[in-house]
Amino acid sequence: MERRKFLTGSAVTASGLLMGINGCGTKEEKRVLTDTSVAKIDKLAGQTPEQLLEQYRYYLFDDFLPFMDKYVIDHKYGGFMCNTDREGTNITQKKTAWYEGRGIWVYSFLYNKLKKDPKYLEIAGKSVEFVLKNEPTGNSLWPETFSREGKPLDKASAIYGDLFIASGLCEYSKASGEDKYWDKAKEILIKCVKIYNKSDYGYIQDIEH
Repeated sequence: MERRKFLTGSAVTASGLLMGINGCGTKEEKRVLTDTSVAKIDKLAGQTPEQLLEQYRYYLFDDFLPFMDKYVIDHKYGGFMCNTDREGTNITQKKTAWYEGRGIWVYSFLYNKLKKDPKYLEIAGKSVEFVLKNEPTGNSLWPETFSREGKPLDKASAIYGDLFIASGLCEYSKASGEDKYWDKAKEILIKCVKIYNKSDYGYIQDIEH
């Protein structure tokens, strides 16, 4: 996979377009871009739209998602072990509220928008179960980190973990067809707004008052 070559080509192409559009080129360049650029630009980084589509399809479905399935997704306890290096070694098996929320959203979105694969829904659902078993009460926030099995480790220092969980639950509600997850997401957001609006809000360890 020649990703560097692709990115370099993309940058060169984009800079060339911007040069003409922003008036930095010669009169002839401006005239050509103005008159015929829309009709003539049929490649990006030397590839057709069809080739780019296949390249991105490969990166997502044949490269990234199989790696996630093999090394990052916790099929036993649910959730995602994102502290994993490029060789697939789990540097730590800790899980975070941030990545659980993001993972729920990603796999729910895959199911909703790209491919109705029950596997995606199952992965998202197991992360939802993992997260909700540690749902906080009152104005408390979700723990920032968990053990692999789901034991809370570190308290939250800000509302972001809860916000990512809410985002994930919104998308999962669409995928599962269950409104209770949409309602839960709204509850979380309302709580976070109340916390954020407190005069003493900052990077705190928790808010119980």
